[in-house]
Amino acid sequence: MNYFFGIDGGGTGCRAILADKNGTILGKGTSGPANIGADTMNSIVHITEAAEQARLEAGLHTSIYATSSAILGLAGANSLADPTGVFQQLPFATSRIVSDTVTALQGALGDGDGAIAILGTGSAFTKRTGDTVEVIGGRGFMLSDHAGGARLGRDLLEQTLLAHDGIAEETYLTKAILNKFSNDVRKITQFSRTATAADYAAFAPMIFQFAAKGDLLGSQLLSEACLMIERNLFALGVEKLRRFCITGGLAESYASLDCLPYKEFYVPAQGDSLQGALALALQNGSV
Repeated sequence: MNYFFGIDGGGTGCRAILADKNGTILGKGTSGPANIGADTMNSIVHITEAAEQARLEAGLHTSIYATSSAILGLAGANSLADPTGVFQQLPFATSRIVSDTVTALQGALGDGDGAIAILGTGSAFTKRTGDTVEVIGGRGFMLSDHAGGARLGRDLLEQTLLAHDGIAEETYLTKAILNKFSNDVRKITQFSRTATAADYAAFAPMIFQFAAKGDLLGSQLLSEACLMIERNLFALGVEKLRRFCITGGLAESYASLDCLPYKEFYVPAQGDSLQGALALALQNGSV
């Protein structure tokens, strides 16, 4: 293989990076969501679009795909029963789909043992000990993905409705959410009937912003999220690993919180999941 693609696909978007066999970056591209388990067909479209953008940025002909290899770190990969049909629709000569947790771990830690908390639209927690990788969580925000943006946004809207009904305490944050829906709770209900994970996750930054100003609901939601981060890291044995990173779109926001657990073991990530996917693609090509 002469060309190597790293692909990072999640509930919010898809990114591609293209390099030659020496690891020199030639081009990058972006496209729409690529949760392969939730929406396989659109994921394939967006993966191809992102790869094409990277190829075009590199100024290379479509013939490069004939000698290209790709590692695709995709949300929802653990729920994909048979990837054969997906491979056949992708432009790369050879492809391998792995969970985005695997590529995120490689990008964040490089080589060696450790754990990561992936906190973006969704969430998942993973560790590597030797050649063994273990993943927990990451099953979608309706049942899992605690501390992820979609789960935070969903919980925020729920609390806003409870406050409106006089069941929970009204705060500046719930007022701000109601204002976004023209102070009409019916619009929140309507929103929920078609909202995607990315739609819910769009409200997550408001929680951090209002919590920083002392809003009780914002602080409560983040405290509960940090508790779930603690439980997941404990389950992975972070006290023995003594090293963990946070990756994903909410990484910086969580890293700055006083309630973040196991701060004594926290280290900044070396890179992201896109860089991890490319590193694995290059490693795979050298075998």
